[in-house]
Amino acid sequence: MASVFRSGGFVLAGGQSSRMGFDKARLQIGGQPLLLRTLNLLGTFVDSVAALGSTDDYGFIHDPVIRDRQPDRGPLAAILTGLEHLTTE
Repeated sequence: MASVFRSGGFVLAGGQSSRMGFDKARLQIGGQPLLLRTLNLLGTFVDSVAALGSTDDYGFIHDPVIRDRQPDRGPLAAILTGLEHLTTE
């Protein structure tokens, strides 16, 4: 018999925006911020989703937002924070 397990995922938000010139998470597409659209899409494939970034900057877009444990250390540090907060397999 196949085992049933819950899955989770997260989306990195924030960063320096050095290439884009502005915060792409707030970029409006179809009347929604890109971050929210991405989280909603991911939510169709996993049981729970979270945004990784600043709660001050992204709390209005989605809940939960997980604050980087090591801010300004780059995307790998943010991914580590996300993995540490997953409560699913």
